[in-house]
Amino acid sequence: MKNLAFVLSSIFALTAAAAVARADVSFSDASQDVTHDCGADPVVSVSGSSSTITLTGACAKVSIMGSSNKVSVDSSDKVAVTGSTNEIHVVAANKIAVTGSGNQVTWTRGLKGKKPKISTLGVGNKVRKVK
Repeated sequence: MKNLAFVLSSIFALTAAAAVARADVSFSDASQDVTHDCGADPVVSVSGSSSTITLTGACAKVSIMGSSNKVSVDSSDKVAVTGSTNEIHVVAANKIAVTGSGNQVTWTRGLKGKKPKISTLGVGNKVRKVK
């Protein structure tokens, strides 16, 4: 069990570092209240904590690695959550991947009329469809 925890924490650290390095825009401060238009910068990374982030327009990829954030996403090809205790609402996405712990993710629809591909790994994560 200790080896599994070590492997998962190592994967989290490598994924987080790689995502931040490739982001067009990164929100890493605590307690921010920000609105960002993905039309200008479509790859977004959130690694701060206790922030409210609103992403408008079409994002290519949204990576959420911080904790206790509230993130709203209009549209994204991929949403990846590796943080903890975040609340994320996605209006439309192709893929939603959750590997952190205690995250609450809601989604409304898939892109191009298809249900998004959803994968979860971790403890206490919930992903559900809302109207």
